[in-house]
Amino acid sequence: MKVSRKPKKAFHPGYYIREYLLETKISVNEFAGQLDLPTYVVLALLQNYGKVTPDIAEKLEKRIGVSAETWLNLQRAYDEATS
Repeated sequence: MKVSRKPKKAFHPGYYIREYLLETKISVNEFAGQLDLPTYVVLALLQNYGKVTPDIAEKLEKRIGVSAETWLNLQRAYDEATS
């Protein structure tokens, strides 16, 4: 008997960061500065190929107010859905 599995769907954490930037009207450069990250790191996240590391998750928690654990879980779910 063949068991079919529904494909998992998960959004890259960059999706949520993009939404935050659009809502707050903060530029990528400004946001990168607020996180004390190079702009290219934030751009990589926004383009869905960067990964949220524990360090980045902590910085996002402090800036956005969403727990570091949530950011890491989003990244893990995305990685599992796309592997």
